[in-house]
Amino acid sequence: AGLLNRIGVQQSALLVLDDKNVNVELSARNLVGIKLARVNTINVFDILKFDKFVMTKAAVEKVQEVYA
Repeated sequence: AGLLNRIGVQQSALLVLDDKNVNVELSARNLVGIKLARVNTINVFDILKFDKFVMTKAAVEKVQEVYA
């Protein structure tokens, strides 16, 4: 929650990871309005549904790899 507050996430957010991260998954499930997804599971509906869209650097690199 501290990191999300520092980057300006006050409402709902889609947090995208490049791969499975048990610690982040366990932490995120306790946060109201936060949905966790992996690069291979994101879709346009989810991106538009949330107020904020947050990706890790590794997730951005993976998207560039796959879709570039």
